[in-house]
Amino acid sequence: MDSGRLEGVFPIVATPFRADGSVDLRDLGHLVDFIVGAGVDGVVFPGVASEFDTLAQSERRELVAATADAVAHRVPLVVGVSAPDAEAACAHARQARAVGAAAVMAMAPSAMRDRMAAQVDYFQRIAGEGVPVLLQNAPVPTGCGLAPERIAEIVEAVPGIEYVKEETLPCGQRISKLLASMPTRLKGVFGGAGGRYITDELARAKEKHGITVHHFADLNLKQLISSFASRVVRKGFDVGSATAVPSHFLHYLTMPILA
Repeated sequence: MDSGRLEGVFPIVATPFRADGSVDLRDLGHLVDFIVGAGVDGVVFPGVASEFDTLAQSERRELVAATADAVAHRVPLVVGVSAPDAEAACAHARQARAVGAAAVMAMAPSAMRDRMAAQVDYFQRIAGEGVPVLLQNAPVPTGCGLAPERIAEIVEAVPGIEYVKEETLPCGQRISKLLASMPTRLKGVFGGAGGRYITDELARAKEKHGITVHHFADLNLKQLISSFASRVVRKGFDVGSATAVPSHFLHYLTMPILA
């Protein structure tokens, strides 16, 4: 992996709760240790799968600090900073910078869906905190479900955005459009959506402007990503062919995930 470039498998860490609804920092530490020990390339917290919108601000800050302590710089940490407004998101970004995050992941609030200027301002203010930004494009009602052309405009307007995470359907087609239109300074496009479309997304990434598609998903996808990417990129499969990868190979790797 290039120095300073994020790529590979970055699981979203779930928030462990006790029976009474309080957060469990001890279990969080065990969870991070397990994930890092599984050989992932980085860790993300909090994301949508972390249920960050159910957390009090004090809980969220405490959990981010605990996650950073547990990761202990063994792998890059991406801190989710999504919030209903830029002021709150910037506060999260400042904490991310303080704990040594490699990047922050930000999703424009759904209330900004039809407000381009507000979206640009939101990301500009977050980028102003001095940490590389990963723009998360989640579908409505969670996010704005931005069109690839709109994402390209935002990336052009905000140099601090270094990555995009595409999760609005159809993910594969949108990733292809992003790879065709993104500026060369963009370092990567991540997939997401729980890894449901990972093989299609990886296939679409083949040497397009030097950008590869990576994935934010469950750590069980590590083997699938490594094996599939190796076959597609290193052995030169025709990714447009239905026989690019033997069907039994994909079934073998994906069935434990789908089950």
